Amino acid sequence: MIANHELWFRGDVKISIRYQILLLTVGVLGVAITAYFMLATSLFTRDKLAYLYDLESSLTTIVAEEVRASMESSVDKLGWLALSHEQGGDARAARMLLASDAEMLSVEIWEPRGGRHVRVLHLVDQARLAALNLSAAELAEARRSAPVPFEAVAAEGALLQNASLPPDVGLLSLAAPAPGGDRVVVVLFRPDRFLRIFARSPAWRVYLVDGKGGIVVHPDPSRIVARQNLASVPVVREAIRGPVARGVHEFMGPDGSTIGAFARVGVGRLSVVAEVPMAVALEASSQLARRSILFGFGILFLAVLASVLLGRRLTASLRKLEQATRAIARGEFSTQVEVADRNEIGSLAEAFNRMGRELIDREVSLAEAHSQLAQSDRLSVVGEIGASVAHEVKNPIAGIVGYAQIGQASDTLEQAVESFKIIEKAAWRANEILQSLLQFARVDQQDYAPVDVVAILEGAVGLLRHQLMSKQIRVEMTAAPGLPHVLGNSGQLQQVFVNLVMNAGQAMQGGPKRVLTIATSLQGENLAITISDTGTGMTPEVIDKIFTPFFTTKPRGQGTGLGLSVSQRLVKQHHGAIQVRSEPGQGTTFTVLLPTVPVASVAQSPV
Repeated sequence: MIANHELWFRGDVKISIRYQILLLTVGVLGVAITAYFMLATSLFTRDKLAYLYDLESSLTTIVAEEVRASMESSVDKLGWLALSHEQGGDARAARMLLASDAEMLSVEIWEPRGGRHVRVLHLVDQARLAALNLSAAELAEARRSAPVPFEAVAAEGALLQNASLPPDVGLLSLAAPAPGGDRVVVVLFRPDRFLRIFARSPAWRVYLVDGKGGIVVHPDPSRIVARQNLASVPVVREAIRGPVARGVHEFMGPDGSTIGAFARVGVGRLSVVAEVPMAVALEASSQLARRSILFGFGILFLAVLASVLLGRRLTASLRKLEQATRAIARGEFSTQVEVADRNEIGSLAEAFNRMGRELIDREVSLAEAHSQLAQSDRLSVVGEIGASVAHEVKNPIAGIVGYAQIGQASDTLEQAVESFKIIEKAAWRANEILQSLLQFARVDQQDYAPVDVVAILEGAVGLLRHQLMSKQIRVEMTAAPGLPHVLGNSGQLQQVFVNLVMNAGQAMQGGPKRVLTIATSLQGENLAITISDTGTGMTPEVIDKIFTPFFTTKPRGQGTGLGLSVSQRLVKQHHGAIQVRSEPGQGTTFTVLLPTVPVASVAQSPV
């Protein structure tokens, strides 16, 4: 016998059934949530790191190509200047070069004489110097601070150097050999064009270093002016000394663990380096972890609450069974236990009641048992039909409720009458839904006529506007001009569109972005209606089953799985088709294709 609804173990140790349920539920959910959290975080972090490695490598490669292209363009101009000066011997070409580049401050041409290089041309843009508040002497100082290794330039090609003047003037020096000669052209210019290349990403620090690890271009202009040397940074050291042309490394930086990548430019011993702190790169992982923890605590709280309520229901039923058992023991064979649950406790109560009735009259008890079984079967069928009807009818009922509320708040009789008309229309559509459910297994003759699909769409959205607004879903509708009519049944097509819009709204519930896009266009001889959402999307396995009757991914009690199967059947009756395109996390797009029929031939073309 059950005493005090507790199970006893080893003498004095006892654990109530409700606490067993609570402990079991919390334990299983705790282990499951913890395992899921660890697995999801690990997989997400690993995939995120792999993506970041590839992305950072691609970023440095692209920037290196842009730097190389910019330098090659500048080198071509300097080569043209050297050839022009050699042929003409005057400064006209140099003036043209200065005028064509707003960032250039000075240009020089050097040629070897007597074992050393002598400057044969020197041209300075005084107006640009004045705009920068610089003097010719300061410009010459910047030139001397970055001496040109003429032999290296002649042997290896163009050389880009940092010639900045602290504390606030950033300058670059570019030296390039003349084509087919010993001359060297040197220009001083502002680093603005390179800053535009290296100041694109707010998360990554992308900069340019020379062959010694010194900063040439950096998104922070102060670091250019300071001429910082980063040769001690592991990724920079690998870039200027390593055997490979590009790579990705993880190292400890000033901001902690950092992912760094490099790619050599291929000109002037330059290398592009990109860095991103691991904390910034994995910010999404941290947010996922925090939200997963909050979600886990929420699930545990709900599980505890559900376990307590379930435990109370179980123990209340057990208490009634205990009292009835004692009454039977006293000879009160007519004692019955109220059956309130349809589970194991309810089955036990029914068995107890049957036992009591058998003690009084075996045949009467058997008859009552058969009657209860028949009633249970009828209730099951009625409940199943009722659930299906409720699933399909709740769409127009939602419209009726919404417009009933609008009608109550109407300021004029005309507004109220308009709301009542819409309510009447939705009620008739509910009747059509009931007829569609009854006709699911059979095909009935329907009346078809030329209908305006755009108007039907607007009516479907209008019925659900209140519900969509309550879920904070923004609806965007577009229609191509001059769309033809289709031959169909407006009520059935409206049911199809309502089902698709309702499913889209439910898929976006709780999502960060809630936009429902509805568009109509002409595709060949078909009218295409696309309904797209920004919801959770579906896997290929789910897509293969969504049109199966009674298949649903919704929680139990929130759907029977008839909406899409009924919609597909109705579209097929219109000689059309439904297509679906979806990816997990990317939303879902349903496309309804309906054949168009010229209005002149509608009356002569029976369905």
